[in-house]
Amino acid sequence: GLSGEFVLDDFGSVVGNPTIRALWPPQWMFPPIDAGTGGRPFSNLTLALDHQLGGLSPRQYRLTNVALHLANALTLFALVRRIALLPGIALGARSAVTFATVTATIWAAHPLTTAAVGYISQRTEVLMALCVLQTVHAFLRFAVTRRCAWGWLAVVAASLGMASKEGMVAVPVLVWLLDVKLISGGARAAWRAHRWLHC
Repeated sequence: GLSGEFVLDDFGSVVGNPTIRALWPPQWMFPPIDAGTGGRPFSNLTLALDHQLGGLSPRQYRLTNVALHLANALTLFALVRRIALLPGIALGARSAVTFATVTATIWAAHPLTTAAVGYISQRTEVLMALCVLQTVHAFLRFAVTRRCAWGWLAVVAASLGMASKEGMVAVPVLVWLLDVKLISGGARAAWRAHRWLHC
């Protein structure tokens, strides 16, 4: 499907989107409201980068979607593995790897997720998914290691996700619930331990 033509919303997001034609001046920060990237500057930036690499060749945009999808699968693997190793779950190292591998493989091959790879304008979905997974994974690493760099990575990933698609707004709640249920063991403990990051 890499060589397929543009379809449906691809025409508004890519072909008819003047803000992806150049990286400077940064018009990509202000995509047209009626485009699929309207109000989503990070998604629009990635389309602008693809335009610099391949012009209006659908292949370039789909290759980027495939790379992002692979990054999603690998991040999901790492996230599920780490969750499976948490003290409250403690599957054991070998079982955690097996569970994470099966989970990431099913997710990567599922038709609902692979559709976003072939449909270029669904870049917003692929990017948002990557930012969700990176945010949760970075928070989990921060909570376990107490290294501030992981906390800042969670904040950056969440911010980029907000600039990718509006559905990202649910992620702070997801991170809070993960903290309350699997890491801190309660709402008060989660607030005491990680309030600056939740804020």
